[in-house]
Amino acid sequence: MKTENFKTEQEKQFEEQKRAIILQHCVTCHQQLDLLQLRLINFDDLIKGVQDTIDKTRMELKNIKPPTPAFEPAGEPIKLKKV
Repeated sequence: MKTENFKTEQEKQFEEQKRAIILQHCVTCHQQLDLLQLRLINFDDLIKGVQDTIDKTRMELKNIKPPTPAFEPAGEPIKLKKV
């Protein structure tokens, strides 16, 4: 077990939020491709939908807050608690 890469709860939550946003982006694009394949939308609609999805994803990624650094100002390491 590696002991160098500990993550705080904030870091874990940030990573999870980021993964959820990216997964939603991929699912939405895939659904739009399925609609194109079924000929329920045309190529121009696909392009517009993907552009809208990209804009929405960028906005959502910008709105999540990155975690604060996990160190003490005095330079002392943070005491880890056993969970």
